[in-house]
Amino acid sequence: MPGNEDEKYLVIFQPSGCRGYIEKGKTLKEASVALGVDIEGVCGEKAICGTCKVRIEEGNFEKYGITSTRDNLSPIGPTERKFFNLQQEEEGYRLACQTKIMGDVVIFVPEESRMGKQVVRKAATDRPIEVKPAVKKYYVELKKATLEDTLGDWERLSNELSKKYDLSNLTIDYQVLMELQNAVRDGDWKVTASIWHEKEVIKVEPGLVEKVYGLAVDVGTSTVAGYLCDMTDGSVVTTGSMMNPQVVYGEDVMSRISFTMTNPNGLEILNGAILDGLNGIAEEVAAAAGIKRQDIVDMSIVGNTCMHHIFLNTDPKYIGRSPFPPSIHHSIDLKARDWGLKIEPEVEIAGKGTYPPCQVKCPAGVNGQDFSYLIAQGKFKEALELVRMAIPFAGVLGRICTHPCEAECERGDVDEPLSL
Repeated sequence: MPGNEDEKYLVIFQPSGCRGYIEKGKTLKEASVALGVDIEGVCGEKAICGTCKVRIEEGNFEKYGITSTRDNLSPIGPTERKFFNLQQEEEGYRLACQTKIMGDVVIFVPEESRMGKQVVRKAATDRPIEVKPAVKKYYVELKKATLEDTLGDWERLSNELSKKYDLSNLTIDYQVLMELQNAVRDGDWKVTASIWHEKEVIKVEPGLVEKVYGLAVDVGTSTVAGYLCDMTDGSVVTTGSMMNPQVVYGEDVMSRISFTMTNPNGLEILNGAILDGLNGIAEEVAAAAGIKRQDIVDMSIVGNTCMHHIFLNTDPKYIGRSPFPPSIHHSIDLKARDWGLKIEPEVEIAGKGTYPPCQVKCPAGVNGQDFSYLIAQGKFKEALELVRMAIPFAGVLGRICTHPCEAECERGDVDEPLSL
């Protein structure tokens, strides 16, 4: 059917077959994200990399009840033309990030533009450490309330914890307090309390529960890795990993900072993407260990400065500008329920930033890790091409930036051309 009264048009992506109604004026890249079609996009929709090439399929598609023509897309402009020769232009090739939807269309995504479902493996390295878990579990047996002893359940529990384990001045999370009476009676007055840093009761379970599970997560620019740990001895129970779901909005740090600045809800979109990814990791490791996500009572998240800011929903634009100051260097403790993480709601999350010398990798957007890897493999041509993707004239100027986060890197806003 043609576009409806809300000016939405049917967009069909091939060969995946994904389809849906998209608002007029949205780009094909935006449509691909909305419909779950993974199209490459290294430059963050700046028309710099040319990796999001697609082709319009013209004709009458009776199966879908539409006629797809190039007139149903915004006209091609000089920004796009530089990526295509005349034959490709005649065949209907466009850049998904620059092409706006003006009518019903069928779009073919070439293989080279498809973002493959990569298999990520990140193994944990064993090393001797002192196990000092933030959350410990304590089992207590309480005296039943009677007409002669009407002490409150919380006072009864805190008194017993103080008497048996010398834990004083404890507080209890409000949500835990709401469920306390049921937990005490379901356990016949025998309960296990999970206590954070010997300060706050964050969970009370009926009966004896010995296992204490924590989840450590490394949020990288490209990948996310999670390690489910037994916090009683520090051993890794199982691991899970995935490509960082923010990759579809920009492959490197600078592209994502740019995305937050050039899209009204850019920060919220990236923040929602990583939260979905973290929930996926928690579900994956919990299923592998045969436990529930709610059995995870502690979570620690680390990442580079940009990933740190986006996770905290803190505007990262200033770490993309000289002198690149972060909003905070220290870790922050958060409640899982306040952050939309589907583990034990009262869990405290330690969000920590890690700070390499250049703060947010290379401010010019060069993928330094891959560059170093290619050089180590002797693939010098490929390494140069990787640099040229972010700095088109680097090979011509022959300039080397040895201190990319200091005065040698004179950059303006990230929506300006990225260069050294």
